[in-house]
Amino acid sequence: MSFVAAAEYFDQLQRWLDLEAVAERERMAQRHRRERSGSPERAGETLINLRVADHRTGLAGRLLVDFTKPGKEPLPMNRLKVGSPVVVSPDGDADASGRPGVVSARKPGSIQVAQDDRPEGRQPRIDQCP
Repeated sequence: MSFVAAAEYFDQLQRWLDLEAVAERERMAQRHRRERSGSPERAGETLINLRVADHRTGLAGRLLVDFTKPGKEPLPMNRLKVGSPVVVSPDGDADASGRPGVVSARKPGSIQVAQDDRPEGRQPRIDQCP
């Protein structure tokens, strides 16, 4: 494979990844709109009504953000595990695209997400990416 062919390959790959990211954000927005009537946490793929408990800088300059429920209550049962790709977005804003992240730690009362930026909104929600 020549250098030009390799560069073209990676350019095309980047375009596909960008398109996939846009599609994922749109699916998240649609899911937020559908869940307004029910309990979004029931399926185990979403955590709502969270608070930022702590944040610090981690490996490669990523921001490690610890989320908890109000009053330090335990998190509900969920499918979010270390390594799960997630989107952190403001709760109640169905059109917000959110910020991508990865679950980096979890305890019964908190979950930590590695992100590039600080989360938006006062009550963020975490949604698992499919």
